[in-house]
Parts: sequence; structure tokens; C-alpha cells
Amino acid sequence: AERALSLMCQRANSRTAFGQKLAEMGSIIQLVAESRAEIDQARLLVREAADRMDRLGNTDHYTRKLLSLVKAVVPSMTQRIVDRAMQAHGGLGASQDTFLPVAFVGARSLRWADGPDEVHWRTAGRLELAYQQKDSPLYALGRYEHDKSKPFRAKL
Repeated sequence: AERALSLMCQRANSRTAFGQKLAEMGSIIQLVAESRAEIDQARLLVREAADRMDRLGNTDHYTRKLLSLVKAVVPSMTQRIVDRAMQAHGGLGASQDTFLPVAFVGARSLRWADGPDEVHWRTAGRLELAYQQKDSPLYALGRYEHDKSKPFRAKL
């Protein structure tokens, strides 16, 4: 993903379309920013999961949830960023002149390697539901109930 982002930035700075560099167009700037944010978010998730694995092992429920999230988030994030880089390259992005098509196929294959994404999302979701019911201090608070004896009336 990092290499695809670098290649996308290089292409945006070197390619001119409609009289301006791609890097000067708002849509490509947003795609670059979103890609950077997604890479950094995934890195933080991986770092937290690895730290907890080192300290607590994989029997800790929160660690297991993080591992499931990593298995679902990282390959799909990589595939999205490679796809954006391919889009920024146009037809060149689908050719053998860049590593992008191979990276795209590799990222897509990773999404099946340790089971489909849905399995990991389901595992993380089940662990989160169990945590919320048993351990979350916010779960018991429920919804905010307003004082119904004093209904709000807008004064127009």
C-alpha cells in the first residue's frame, strides 16, 4: 500500500491533464489524503494487536478481536489503495509497466488467504457484542431519557 501511494503521488506530480497537474486537482488530493489516513490507521491497529499478542497472547478476548480486525482491514485497505493508484495511472495502471496489477491481485488474494473477510468481521463483531454486554461501562447507561413532562416547543 505504501509503495502504491508513493507511485500515485509520483504520477500525480508528473501527469498533466486538462491543462493542470493531477496533483492540483481536488479529487486526487483527497484520494492521497484518504490513502495516507487508511495506511496509518491500519498500522496503528496492527501495532496494537502485535503489542497485545506479545504481552497477553491470543487467549485474551480483546487481542483476538484486534487480530480479526487486522485480518479484515489490512488486505482490503491495501486493495483499495492499489486500486486508487491504478486509477490515477489510467491505462498505464493496468499494464505490466507498473507493479500495480500484480499488487492488486496479491492484495485481493490476501483477502481469502486466512478466510473470507466476513469470517473476520463476524468474529470481531461477536467479541465486541460480548464485551459490551459484560464489561463496557457505557452499555448500562442506555439511551438518554429526557424529561417528558416538559416537552420542547420551538418558538418561531
